[in-house]
Amino acid sequence: MTLKEYCDFVVSKASACSLKDFESSIGTSGLGISGEAGEIADLTKKVLFHGMEWNEETRQKMINFGKSCSWCDNRRSASSQRR
Repeated sequence: MTLKEYCDFVVSKASACSLKDFESSIGTSGLGISGEAGEIADLTKKVLFHGMEWNEETRQKMINFGKSCSWCDNRRSASSQRR
């Protein structure tokens, strides 16, 4: 799958509200990235400073949050290209 095909796939999964106009599209993407990055930061804080164990479950959560950031970034990229 090419990057363009992936971006097209991501856009095909977007809600109608987030595709309404450029501002809605870029806002949805930006807030999505911020939210997922916050989850990564929170998990990192818990592992480093609150005694949370670094195990396979924690590792998978970190990977999944990273994938969600990537999803949102591709959504943002596709939005920017349509303006």
